[in-house]
Amino acid sequence: TTFFDDVWKYLPSKNSWELVSAISNGNATIPLAAGVGAAYGNQHILLFSGDDGEKYNKTEGFINAANKEEDLEKKTQINKAKIEHLTSHPGFSKDVLAFNTIDKKWQKVGEIPQPAPVTTVLVKNNDTFFIANGEIKPGVRTPQVITVKIQK
Repeated sequence: TTFFDDVWKYLPSKNSWELVSAISNGNATIPLAAGVGAAYGNQHILLFSGDDGEKYNKTEGFINAANKEEDLEKKTQINKAKIEHLTSHPGFSKDVLAFNTIDKKWQKVGEIPQPAPVTTVLVKNNDTFFIANGEIKPGVRTPQVITVKIQK
């Protein structure tokens, strides 16, 4: 599966999309999926957590290999390797990234100090963001609500 690093904006007046930037942690371009984001202030978009696709694609590789394998013993070995890969998963990115919509630059502005969820929702209240539950590892959901307060 391809994970993208593209940032696009929609131009309603032209009924078209325009490529704006590639997602970056300030040092390197990174593909990112399944995190959450929100506008902050009048010129920033914040992204919280996400999956860069590396471990996802490795898991997908195990699944595809097991599906193609006809030998039951080899299929069992592949599935054991997949389970070991999943149980040793370190969790998703804890990075908080900021995109400046004026100069089109990214920077890492912080880290979530606990396992960071993906495939979830975010609610913003002034300078506080609430990230409700979500998946902190493949197949492991959390009931926790993370509160992120932006320090000015």
